[in-house]
Amino acid sequence: MKELQLSGIDLTFPLLEFRKSLKLIKLLGFDRADIALNGEEDGRHLSTAKELEAPYENGRRLGEVLAEEGLEQTDLFVFMGDMLGMAQNHPDREIRKKNREMFGKAMEYGRGCGCRHMTILPGMPFDKESMELAAEELKYRIALAEEKGLTLSVEAHVGSVADTPGKARKLLAMVPGLTLTLDYSHFIRNGAEQREIDDLIPFASHMHFRNASRQCTQTIFQESEIDYVRVLERMRETGFDGAAAIEFCHNQWEGQNRVDTVSETIFLKEYMEENWRKMLETERRDWG
Repeated sequence: MKELQLSGIDLTFPLLEFRKSLKLIKLLGFDRADIALNGEEDGRHLSTAKELEAPYENGRRLGEVLAEEGLEQTDLFVFMGDMLGMAQNHPDREIRKKNREMFGKAMEYGRGCGCRHMTILPGMPFDKESMELAAEELKYRIALAEEKGLTLSVEAHVGSVADTPGKARKLLAMVPGLTLTLDYSHFIRNGAEQREIDDLIPFASHMHFRNASRQCTQTIFQESEIDYVRVLERMRETGFDGAAAIEFCHNQWEGQNRVDTVSETIFLKEYMEENWRKMLETERRDWG
C-alpha cells in the first residue's frame, strides 16, 4: 500500500445539512467519504428508518450525490436504532428478528449506492449469554454479506460486548469472516495499552482515527495518548490496505461537542499524511 487512503465522515458535521457536510469533506481535501445511517432522526443527515423505506432506490440516490460531489464512498456505517434497545443480540427474539430484517434492507441499500464495505455495531452486554448471541447473529450477517460480495465489519466500542482488545479477539474467533472497523479511541478510553490495539490491525478492514485519552474518547491532539506514528508503522508492517476515516464526532456523549471537529480533522489529516510521506521516503532510501 503506497497510498494512505484517508476519508472524511459526514457524522463529523451533524449541524450541517447532509449535502453541505459532503462539500465540507471535499473542501478539507478528502476524495473519499464514509457515510452513516443514523439510528435517530435529526432532520439534517440520513436516518436509517427513512433510508431503508426504499433501500435500493435511496442507496442509488446516495451514490449519485457522492459522485456529483466527487467523493468515493469507503464505508456505510449503519446504526439500526437505539444502541441498547435495538442491539442485534438483544435478548428479545422479536427485536433480533426486526434487526435482521433491517440488516437485509441495509444490504440492498449498500447494493444501491455501490459501497462494498459496511460497519455495524457488535452488540451489547445484557447477560452472560450476550457474547454467544452476538456471534450467532453476526454469523447470519456475514453469510448474507458474503453472498452480496460485501465486506462486513464491527466497530468494537465502549460499552459493547467487545470493549477490550481481548473481547474483540474472542468475538472475531467466534465469527469466521468478520473484520474490524478498528477505532483506537474506544480501547484507549477503557485503559488498554496501545500494543494490544496495534495487534488488532491484521483483523481490520477499515479504521477510524481521532485523538483520545484514558479520560475521554475524544480530545484535542495535544492531549491524545495514541501514538499515530506507531499506528502507521504497524499498518505498513501488516499490509493493511483499507481506508481510514478521520472520525471526530459532535455530540454530548463524553463531552465530544467540546472539540473543534474542523480544526482537529485538518490537523490530524495533515499529521498522518506528513508522517506517511516520511515513512515512504525512509523506505526508498533504505532500499537504495
